Amino acid sequence: MWTASFRNYLALITTTGISAVMAGIALYFTILTLTESPALLSINLGLYFLPTILSPISGSIVDRYSTRLTLVSSVVIRVFLLVAFALIALADGQNQIPLLLTISLLIGIVKLPHSSGLRKVLTASVNKTKMLESNGVVTSFTQTGTAMSLLASGFLIEAIGPAQTVLLAAGLFMLTNVFIWLAPNVRPDPSSAPIRRFDLSGYSLILRSRTLLVMTVTVILVSLFSTPLESQLPKLMIDWGFNARGFSQFLVAMSVGVIASGLVINKFGNQLNQRLTITAAVALIALVFVGIAYGHGTLLAMLGYGLTFGFAQSIIESFVYAHLHSTVEESVQGRLFAAVTGLDSLSTSIGYLILGGVSSVVSGSIIFVACAVIMLVVLLYWAVGRPMDHDKDRRGLHAEGDKRSRGPELQ
Repeated sequence: MWTASFRNYLALITTTGISAVMAGIALYFTILTLTESPALLSINLGLYFLPTILSPISGSIVDRYSTRLTLVSSVVIRVFLLVAFALIALADGQNQIPLLLTISLLIGIVKLPHSSGLRKVLTASVNKTKMLESNGVVTSFTQTGTAMSLLASGFLIEAIGPAQTVLLAAGLFMLTNVFIWLAPNVRPDPSSAPIRRFDLSGYSLILRSRTLLVMTVTVILVSLFSTPLESQLPKLMIDWGFNARGFSQFLVAMSVGVIASGLVINKFGNQLNQRLTITAAVALIALVFVGIAYGHGTLLAMLGYGLTFGFAQSIIESFVYAHLHSTVEESVQGRLFAAVTGLDSLSTSIGYLILGGVSSVVSGSIIFVACAVIMLVVLLYWAVGRPMDHDKDRRGLHAEGDKRSRGPELQ
């Protein structure tokens, strides 16, 4: 597994993750510093994530052009936009808020192909029999990079300013081009048709595989019903006397849980039963929600909830993405990964919108109880249902991939 290609891939995702987190936080604080308006900040975040609806197109681009061309183009354009954002903010930011918001929207668009493109590079970097272990390593590396970037970003924003930190993040993004060049270059199927319409074939593949549908829905539900952790829990922790620092420690505990899950998957992943492991992970998430609602207790208990949630959520995602890498034709992986990540992001956005409407009339504890009930329903299905049929899915996904990578359906 530890080939030169995989080592280059780890360097690529680590530098990409550090750059992306730093850029995102710096953009966030630049708008907040210039406007001191939570409403404008929310609009900025909404515009940044709105392009998720274009995921089918980004997946098509990844499948029809080489990953090297796609990723380098995405990075170069994003760097240009980040530099423009920073320079405008420094020169006349308070009078150019609409322009800065527009740039945030454009950054959200050009970053779309990056995630699915990196997933295709991973497929080319690792033997399919090692996909589960490699996903564990990738999880640990990316989360470690995220934690490092969070710490560095906070220091830099305080030391040099948010707009200047955007410029630094742009420079780090340019560095990722070195690792993109060193990583394997996945070329498109020569028979792939040009893009002529809104390509929904990634969603079609999900619907045609029972296992993939169930796993995707599980990831979506976990994301959807985990949104209270960021939107409701901060206020609850302040009410419980833990203050903002306590919530930041909760987030750090979540990161530690994600890193731990990566190590466990890397070491024992192939020895674990996929169905039972996902069932146990969903049960842990439900218990965390119940614990937060009824027995928050000490700060140590809250840190335990954070660690447990990060561990369980990452375990589920590791199994889902390992399944995608090992069973889906490479020629359509871009569209499939774009569909899954797009649905995941969209569910998160929907969760925030729902909570914005109900949180004024329903207490945070009741919201966490409702989320726990939903997770218990998912748990029962995984425990007593029949969500998986690997051999059938593997044949179906490969056949569907062969058919759809060549036929006029993808035009």
